[in-house]
Amino acid sequence: MQTPIAHSVPQPPRRWHFELVWPVLRHPRRSLPAIASNAQALWLTPLVLLSALAIVQVLVALPMRQAAAASTMVDLPPDFQYLTPDQQAQFQSSLSASGGPMFTLVFPGLAALGRVWLGWLIVAAILHLALTLFGGRATMGSILNRVAWAGLPLAAQSVIRIGALVITQRLIVSPGLAGFAPAGDGWAAALAAQILAQIDVFMIWVVVLLVLSLRVQDDPGASKAWTAVLVTLVLALILGSLPGLLASRLGALTIVRPFLF
Repeated sequence: MQTPIAHSVPQPPRRWHFELVWPVLRHPRRSLPAIASNAQALWLTPLVLLSALAIVQVLVALPMRQAAAASTMVDLPPDFQYLTPDQQAQFQSSLSASGGPMFTLVFPGLAALGRVWLGWLIVAAILHLALTLFGGRATMGSILNRVAWAGLPLAAQSVIRIGALVITQRLIVSPGLAGFAPAGDGWAAALAAQILAQIDVFMIWVVVLLVLSLRVQDDPGASKAWTAVLVTLVLALILGSLPGLLASRLGALTIVRPFLF
């Protein structure tokens, strides 16, 4: 009598890999090789974690943003007393809208999610291009996985910032190295402030994990790995500073006789 042959049923790929979060942060040299060599899309777990913490940070800062908007003194436009009652009411409603949920919750939440997801795609695209120019053979899918997991230190950054918001009940005005930005009202000073605000010990941690992730698989060499990551970092910091730069410059504009057509 022949023994029936057992056929193994292929298991569907797992979607979540939260068991890798702590090992990547604590023992990256042991954990990153499995991520870099895996052909599956493993980027969802770290991105969802970063997104959730970003939304929590926005929610915790919500009452502080509302209080700051309510306490902001706005100068009335010239000849305000000569405007019609409808125009005056329209101006006053525009001021009250700046402290509403659209500006204190929706827009900050969308900006936080955009930093996570668009930042991931931009860094991965630039890093893949840089590696290709240096002769690397890593696939885009592998780079997407590595960049997502190398961004886990930003989750620790979010946790610390949430704790700081809860304890101090104050908004974080100068994150990172923004306090070292040169003084001035020009575009160069504003761009420097935006770039320095993104640089801290957690960003350095991300850079180290990115270099390690490149060295464990398709190793381009230490010098090429560091060069590719640093070039990617500089370009990503500049691109990531543009929205805040435009917002700061537009916020400094003075509107005279608004809503008159």
